[in-house]
Amino acid sequence: MLKLTMKPYQARFWMMLGVSLMIGVLAIQCQPLKSSSQTANNSTSQIPGNTSNQNKDDPSPDNKLDVSGGRVPIALVYDFDPWGMVLGSDSPSFALYADGLVIFAHRAQDGKQEYASTVLSEQERDALVSSLPVKQFFELEKHYETTMITDQVTTSVSLWDKDQLKSVSVYGGLRRTDNDRKAGAPAAFIEIYEKLKSFQSERAAKWMPEKVEMMIWSYDNAGDAMSWPKNWPDTKHPETKKRGDGRDNIAYSIYLSVAQYETLRKRVERDSERAVLINGRKWAFSFRFPFPNEDYWRKK
Repeated sequence: MLKLTMKPYQARFWMMLGVSLMIGVLAIQCQPLKSSSQTANNSTSQIPGNTSNQNKDDPSPDNKLDVSGGRVPIALVYDFDPWGMVLGSDSPSFALYADGLVIFAHRAQDGKQEYASTVLSEQERDALVSSLPVKQFFELEKHYETTMITDQVTTSVSLWDKDQLKSVSVYGGLRRTDNDRKAGAPAAFIEIYEKLKSFQSERAAKWMPEKVEMMIWSYDNAGDAMSWPKNWPDTKHPETKKRGDGRDNIAYSIYLSVAQYETLRKRVERDSERAVLINGRKWAFSFRFPFPNEDYWRKK
């Protein structure tokens, strides 16, 4: 859904519906399998993907995690922006995977927001997980509201503990530190959110995805539109995904290399371009960074 086509009360309705659907998808798709040789009283040994206590000679299916062909998440933080160009297209602001990979949003030296990543050792990963009030978090309700004002940020935290997933969302935002924005948000949620959002590492380096997703939708009444390079992926490329009709939703997702994305981004910033001409049609566009194995928790 596009912000430009929605009234405020509609935006909030679809925002809350989208968050509820994502939590439902998470609950259905993202429950790692319990190893038959894991110790029930050892919480860190049951982190998805941790095979330190597994019998590696046991060929039974229960001894293998269903990782859906990629990394298994342990913790995710989302900030869903109701005023984003494309509702529901937000990427996580923090992601921790079972193999120790951490990807997090932070402010770079030039003041711009970007992603950084590092890989934690098994001990570092377990220490981070153990520092979170997981037990209290799993006792929370699924949703809370901190304000009655419409069109505010919805923050979502998802944690995997042993073989269970818990997702909690808070409508109203937690970015500001004044008490009125946190009233109504449970303490365990705030503690986890602030700890993960403030994560830093001296080993971290700038992170970019293998491909950048460019979402396009109809903009037939646009004025001038920038031309599309002939050798770049277009709506007919085999990796391109058709999403909808493009009238009030996304028509296609086109996947660009990082080099192509940087070239396009610089041109957009320089010329303030708002439309692009691809395959004879004018399109509005927006970008998002796909996370490793994100189909594991996102609806395909």
